[in-house]
Amino acid sequence: MPHPLVNIVIPVFNTESHLSSCLDSILAQTVNEWECICIDDGSSDRSGSILDEYAARDSRFNVIHQQNQGVSAARNLGINMSGAPYLMFVDSDDWLNDDALSQFLQAMQNSSSDVVMCSICMHRMTREDTSVEMPYQPCKDVQEYTVTNESFSGSALVDVSSCAKLFKTEIIKLNQIHFIRDLKVSEDMEFATRLLCHCNRTSIIRNALYHYRVGHESSIMNNITHGRMKTSDFINSINTIYHLDLCVPSGLGKKERRERITGTLRRALAGKAFYRQVILQLDGATRQTILQKTSFPYLSYLSKGKKMVSLRLIFQHLRLQFGFGTKLRSFLNRSKPAAQI
Repeated sequence: MPHPLVNIVIPVFNTESHLSSCLDSILAQTVNEWECICIDDGSSDRSGSILDEYAARDSRFNVIHQQNQGVSAARNLGINMSGAPYLMFVDSDDWLNDDALSQFLQAMQNSSSDVVMCSICMHRMTREDTSVEMPYQPCKDVQEYTVTNESFSGSALVDVSSCAKLFKTEIIKLNQIHFIRDLKVSEDMEFATRLLCHCNRTSIIRNALYHYRVGHESSIMNNITHGRMKTSDFINSINTIYHLDLCVPSGLGKKERRERITGTLRRALAGKAFYRQVILQLDGATRQTILQKTSFPYLSYLSKGKKMVSLRLIFQHLRLQFGFGTKLRSFLNRSKPAAQI
């Protein structure tokens, strides 16, 4: 097999009902220079057999069977095995447009970008409707832009996911960026943020080339709210996301480093909002345990990042979460003397 342009890493665990659709979308790619590294992470259903069937049909499928170690360990193995110039991750219950690789490679090769990201088509399993999540774009007419604090907006899934992106493999390997194995929640957010901190430019494809299944039974939200995840794992993930500023490279210039630390604040605040939604659904004792062992480091971001920008972001977040601004305006209005008739 010729040396591939792209390594596609797919971690697989008990997704037999959707796995063939995922693999068929890889086979249908209009670009042929790919190798698909499939990690069967101890599946107990027919997933492993399905992978072997595809590997027998096409040598570009490289299948590894291992005992269950979790999605992060599976992706890390895929990274270590990758030798192509470009790398992408696909979840085993999702799928790609036929021309996804072609559009990703064209955008990457026509620019000086380190990462290309596309929009995601969200498919809800309980409803027929779909929606599209788009990456942050500083300008509608510009598809390639410099990584700034705005690049870490975290306002859409496509910004925080490790999927729906094409990476330069050398950036991942040169900076030894891997998924944290014991991170059970938001491992995508941590990985994508840390990698973005080492990138200079990124490109946007507005088309929804990646298709994501929403709300499946094994999703993070379901695992948490149904008690299938340890409280300690949840606490570990919250604290990791809250301290995303630690992932910013120390070798950057002072101004650029402050800007990227402020950018990670956007991502951390987005994570805080998500965690708060989940915590409110937990029982009182579990909720109290989590709140006692997690604390958002607002002062740390203020001291390390752009102070005025960080202060504005923090205030906006507090206002949205607790209604501080609304309550203050209400109090001031009540304090004003009645208008003279």
